[in-house]
Amino acid sequence: MSADPVPAGVEDAANPLLVEQVSYVAYDDTGRITVHGRMAGGVLQIARLEGHRMLPGEGQQATHYVDLSGDAPELRERPALDLPASLTATAGEEVTIAAVPAGPVRYAGPYNGSLSHPGGDLAIGFTIPGRYTLTIEPFPARRAEITLEVTA
Repeated sequence: MSADPVPAGVEDAANPLLVEQVSYVAYDDTGRITVHGRMAGGVLQIARLEGHRMLPGEGQQATHYVDLSGDAPELRERPALDLPASLTATAGEEVTIAAVPAGPVRYAGPYNGSLSHPGGDLAIGFTIPGRYTLTIEPFPARRAEITLEVTA
């Protein structure tokens, strides 16, 4: 029984394009990184030629995104939001967080839930006292967490 033939165009099993491992990211149509890892450089080139949304480079979902606004996709760091780490409010009153970009806001504490923020100042308050964690993630910015202490 004979061995499987070597694929066309690969004369040597030690071909550096098939052996050398490179870091890569895969991304969706919004630029969110869906997978990151390492693979053979030649396999990455073939995947890209076949239309897969992949780029060479090191990046992770929490810290990077693929900028699709230019002529070619570019791996970039997700910008950090300039938001306070903690706030205090009285039960039944709202606090305002200035200039929060559009995106989902989740809150966890004595009362849990989420809302879709349209962008701009975010006014939020609770009638039940306690410590709430507000999680804000307006893509492509990095996720931010704010502790909101609601007093009686």
